[in-house]
Amino acid sequence: MRYSNKIILHNSVEKLKDRNAVYFYCSDHGQSLGERGNYTQNGSMDIPEQRYVACFVWFSDLFRKTHPDMVRNLEANAERLPMISHDYFFHTVIALGSISSQVVDPGLNLCSPCVRPFTGDVPAFPEYDRQLEEMRKRLSTKDEMPVAGK
Repeated sequence: MRYSNKIILHNSVEKLKDRNAVYFYCSDHGQSLGERGNYTQNGSMDIPEQRYVACFVWFSDLFRKTHPDMVRNLEANAERLPMISHDYFFHTVIALGSISSQVVDPGLNLCSPCVRPFTGDVPAFPEYDRQLEEMRKRLSTKDEMPVAGK
């Protein structure tokens, strides 16, 4: 984490520490640092190093006292799950907000005792895959950068 991020984190925690609060930080992308010759970020979702994301959860003492089951499950899952992806983010944040919804998958909720380990399988994104393939074809036949909307 860069210095400015540390200051933002510190200031956020200072504002939340006396409240019934949780702070869930999730990186927007992973990073390839030379694995299999990849040195990049924001690339293909099928590159594991870019699919796995750094994240952490901080909770106030009051949140810990008010939501002991969530905290216990978060801590247990942090030990049990060596990596997560953005697939968990929505389901976990909804649960942390104590919002009930049929769309929340307990297997993707890090506050749940029955969360599924991340397998690295990439879900099907047909439109994304189609657009990515079109861009690759254009780049392989032309020496130009892709333009949004083309």
